[in-house]
Amino acid sequence: MMNTLKLIVGIALACGSWSQATEAKIPQLPKGGQTHWRIENAEEIVAYATFDPRQVEHQLPPNFRFLKVGELAEKGTSWARVYLSEHPQHEDWGFSFIEIVRMDRFAIDGISPNWAPNGAAALWFARITSFEPNREQNSERTYLMLNFWVPDRDYVRYMKEKGYYSTYGDASLYMKADGSWHGRLDTDNVKIEAVCYPVGRIRGGPQSTETQVLVPPKSSKSTDIIHIAFAGHRIQDCTEESTWIIEGEHPLSDTVIVEPSTLQYGYNLNGSVYTVQW
Repeated sequence: MMNTLKLIVGIALACGSWSQATEAKIPQLPKGGQTHWRIENAEEIVAYATFDPRQVEHQLPPNFRFLKVGELAEKGTSWARVYLSEHPQHEDWGFSFIEIVRMDRFAIDGISPNWAPNGAAALWFARITSFEPNREQNSERTYLMLNFWVPDRDYVRYMKEKGYYSTYGDASLYMKADGSWHGRLDTDNVKIEAVCYPVGRIRGGPQSTETQVLVPPKSSKSTDIIHIAFAGHRIQDCTEESTWIIEGEHPLSDTVIVEPSTLQYGYNLNGSVYTVQW
């Protein structure tokens, strides 16, 4: 069973900072992309989590390392300072986010998964940085794709053929009549049950934009990275009554959730694959 830290933090933890533009145009991707990823009107519940990097460091590609909670605290990040005051032994732990997401449209080169009712994808991404200070990926928020679960085995194979890392996982996300959001993931080695009761003001908005770089895990044997860009991101905190229950023989079960979790929605996203040499 996962430990939970009840810590009120700002949402800028994993989603990055947003630049305000006059229009909600998705930022342009670098030239040379080989395949194209499109997401429209995403809705997701997200939990932020610290983790012991020793459990997953074998998934790091060459020249990359996990960003440490201690580094964030040294830079003045308030949640990290509070967290370390309660967990001083976690100075060298990494920082990540866990997400269950459904979309009006999710397509790679125009092809979409076969979604069951309330079907969703789930993912666990960890913040990383390069040992090489001038590396291009360091100019944007870079994440290691520790897990990316899709509930369609044929589509998992298709994604791999197109250079996108994924594995099979039965995930769902839906909203009840009372406005609460309920997410679920079921795989061979991890099960997640999550509930979000949104509350408070909505941050972001139609003019928010962001770019990120996604790096596949070493076990995927892929040297393709993914640049993504999105616009229109809205974020709302979940109440203290909201829960994330994670069980199984998976490193996720040992993470520490940094509250509040969030509901995020309303954005459109473009992505593309680029081959690099590590």
